[in-house]
Amino acid sequence: MHDNPASGAGSSPFSSLSYSQQARILWSKMHGYVQPAGLRWTLLQIGLLWLLCVAIILGLFHSLNLPAADFKVIAWQPAHQLRAEGTLDKHYPYPLWTLLLLLPFTFGTPQSDALLWLLFNLLLVAGSMLVLLRLLRWPNHPLLMVLVTSLVMVYEPTVIELSLGQTVIILVLLQLLICLALQKGRGKTAGILLGASCIKPHVLLLVMIGLLGWALWHRRWQLLGGFGAVLVVLISLAAPFASTPGQIFGGGISEHLQLYLAHGSTLWGLCLTLAPRLWQIPALTSAALLIGLVYLWLPVLRSKDVTAKLLFLIAITCVVNLLVVPYSWSYNQVLLVYPIWYAVERSRQCSRYTCIAWSSIIFSLVFPFEAWIGRTYVVPHRSDVYYVIPVMLFLLILCAIEWQTSHHSHSELQRLAKRHEQLDRSASPDGAGIVCSL
Repeated sequence: MHDNPASGAGSSPFSSLSYSQQARILWSKMHGYVQPAGLRWTLLQIGLLWLLCVAIILGLFHSLNLPAADFKVIAWQPAHQLRAEGTLDKHYPYPLWTLLLLLPFTFGTPQSDALLWLLFNLLLVAGSMLVLLRLLRWPNHPLLMVLVTSLVMVYEPTVIELSLGQTVIILVLLQLLICLALQKGRGKTAGILLGASCIKPHVLLLVMIGLLGWALWHRRWQLLGGFGAVLVVLISLAAPFASTPGQIFGGGISEHLQLYLAHGSTLWGLCLTLAPRLWQIPALTSAALLIGLVYLWLPVLRSKDVTAKLLFLIAITCVVNLLVVPYSWSYNQVLLVYPIWYAVERSRQCSRYTCIAWSSIIFSLVFPFEAWIGRTYVVPHRSDVYYVIPVMLFLLILCAIEWQTSHHSHSELQRLAKRHEQLDRSASPDGAGIVCSL
């Protein structure tokens, strides 16, 4: 057959192709410019996720209340005082290096600086989602990335953190990068990232102690060296501006503990709110949780390979940290983003219906149940302490999922061992004779 000359006159070879062929050619050309495993592809993904985060935040906040309350108190006002007077109020609760790292976001008006800080935090959320998918070894499928990012953005602690202008999103990214670095055996990188998490040290305090203890026990000097080097740099930056040595590490932290011990979203806050005189209850409960945590870390201290239980240990240590460290608020629970998705990934190793059941329980807990806690208890009582209830329940769920998946994996290994033993017997001369005689 001959093509119709009139139909092809004045048209390019590309336009004569079908739409599916044109799409394949354009996709192959884009892959030639942006390799899926390259830096440009990663930056493109982060940029697209950032735009998604911006769109979601505009949908959540019809009118942005800028400057955010916490950003103005912990960054903008202290930064202007530091530049004007060369020193800082001794009651500033955070390490002095935290303020120094926030200085680039404090040179404009309160409104413009708060907006810049919000956009930077959304960029960190986008990067965190990409790291999370790689850490869990999930495919970088666009729909999966959009789903995970959207769920994280509408998670109540995330919304609270972004609306207040806090610094916890930085720690979310650092937490995920630490896990990824240890998973890939990069001890020096993990140590540097662990040192950088001192921007708000009490939020990942137990994770820090656990990893440093493991590194010291097994003489992982690269991890310890990376952590120590970053800590020395942070102290060197803060020391010239400190009026007292204690101000380097947070001069007003003790006063904040006394003022807010019974008001934080922790075991201490909840117990002291319900029973103000029975301080022994949160003390004993915290001690029991810490002993259980040590029991889980001991096998890792005895083993040189930490990667086998790494993800679970950091996940559960983060949850316990939010419960037992006295000075913590509901926005710090954005650090549960990693433990939540880790639990979902672990449930996928069970049967299909078990995975659906566990995932339904998890998402029911962190979305409708947490919203119900907020409407029923937090808002009427004007108290942040009740937000710790979903964290306590999630700790039980995480332990149950880990136990079930570990038991399931152990049963599968036993089944495979028996199967190999049967095959070995059938392959042996005696076994062959028995088979032939049958």
